[in-house]
Amino acid sequence: MKYHKLDGLRGLFSILVVLFHFDVAFMPKSLFQQAWIRESYILVDFFFILSGFVIALHYTNRIRTGKDFFDFMRRRFKRIYPLLLFTTIIFLINLCTNGFTIFKYTYFISSLKSQYTNLLETLLLSNATPMLGTGYGVNYPSWTVSGEMISYIIFALICLASKPRMKALFIGIVIIPCIFFMLYNKTYFYNFTWGFVRGLLCFLLGYFIHQFNQTSIPISPWMEWLILPAIVTLMYALNSFEPNAPSKQLFALLTVPLTF
Repeated sequence: MKYHKLDGLRGLFSILVVLFHFDVAFMPKSLFQQAWIRESYILVDFFFILSGFVIALHYTNRIRTGKDFFDFMRRRFKRIYPLLLFTTIIFLINLCTNGFTIFKYTYFISSLKSQYTNLLETLLLSNATPMLGTGYGVNYPSWTVSGEMISYIIFALICLASKPRMKALFIGIVIIPCIFFMLYNKTYFYNFTWGFVRGLLCFLLGYFIHQFNQTSIPISPWMEWLILPAIVTLMYALNSFEPNAPSKQLFALLTVPLTF
């Protein structure tokens, strides 16, 4: 089953996330400072929820044995790891190219040493965890790949350990400590070290979107026209807060996952 409308949103949101990561030197400052670009990092949450929805759609009732579990993880690994490895190699080539002169040799060696732990974190898919300490990885947006893989593992384990009627309860039990962890630390926009908590929360919410999608509750097509205005409004609301204010984090926790 394919949802073409979700493909459209995914394409648009991917472009906005790319623009968010641009340096101000590469676009007009007036454009760079727009809230719908500066706050477009929240679209990462859309992708986690979308991933949870799609995985639940295809695998909720297919992971019943240990063999199913390992087959699922093998498929997921093959889906995301080659591209992660490719981008990591590109980064290292760039690093080597920058250091490929006598004058930059010392800089090159120091760069390699400083990136050693980051490289390990990227290759071990641990840069959304505190496992090795830094949490950045060599390409810091790749923390989302780490968070995605952890979400796959936990979702598959829940499917393996629970009966069909109990899956929603088990998933809810995992969601609750994620929310309390964020409330306790007054932080929603986790990246890097604890990014897997944010990713897992949204990914598992995608399961409930799948469950809702199975119901016969009618939703009028005109409501689709509210999607983009609602998201842009949310971006401007978030932009009105101080960047790292606890109030912004709490507001995001209450609104961002719910909106998506």
